[in-house]
Amino acid sequence: MLSRLFRVPERFCKLATSATVHPAARPSPVFLNSRQQHDGLDTWPDEDERQMRKRRRDKADFGEAGNDSLGFAPEELDLTHLDQTQGSPAAPAAIPFNHENSQLVHQAHAQQLTHLDSQGRAQMVDVGQKKATTRAATASAIVQLNNAAFSAIASGRKLAKGDALTVAQLAGIMGAKQTAQLIPLCHNIPLDKVSVELSLDSCEQCVHIEANAKTQGHTGVEVEAMVAASMAALTVYDMCKALDKGITIEHIRLEAKTGGKSGDYHRLPNS
Repeated sequence: MLSRLFRVPERFCKLATSATVHPAARPSPVFLNSRQQHDGLDTWPDEDERQMRKRRRDKADFGEAGNDSLGFAPEELDLTHLDQTQGSPAAPAAIPFNHENSQLVHQAHAQQLTHLDSQGRAQMVDVGQKKATTRAATASAIVQLNNAAFSAIASGRKLAKGDALTVAQLAGIMGAKQTAQLIPLCHNIPLDKVSVELSLDSCEQCVHIEANAKTQGHTGVEVEAMVAASMAALTVYDMCKALDKGITIEHIRLEAKTGGKSGDYHRLPNS
């Protein structure tokens, strides 16, 4: 009867009907494959077996290859760093930027960016209430040349357009005086002094540029110094492009500034 209902081999049906085993005398649990379970050889699971089967299910969740492919057991995983609700590394809450909350985002940034008003819109900062003090800034840039272009400048030979370093120096000074026309929200500052120095580095085959700006006013001259360095670097490119189309301009940056409410700043060496 059992063999017809469950397709169990006849020899096992005889075993099942010929003897009754007391629960206390059952053998220790044995893990059986699906074929053996289908043939009716499975045993009653006790607590230990249930725990072992749970581990097997956990093992299966990590892939068919099992724990050996992972190098660790599931119970050894450290999940304390995961967000328990999301199953992913916990991260601080962030405000997504979209049309609905853009004003909120702008208000958060406006606390630090003086060129944004309370509505998050661009504005020109009112510096009229600031105390006029002596302010200065130094910026730098590097122009990398190939051998032909660098040799032409280093040898003193005039290029087709003239003396590259002299023209670049004048371009940097003129550029600093035009900063308010180039950078939308910069103030038109009366500059007391602008200087641009260019030096050759034969080891690196490059031109080092240093620009200085100074004023007695209500706001700083950092951008003026950086514009001066940038214009000088671009002019070196323009003067030498006939010999080198691969000229690169690198490391345009502020080196130092003094004066003003924010205090002094000096870039650390090799930074």
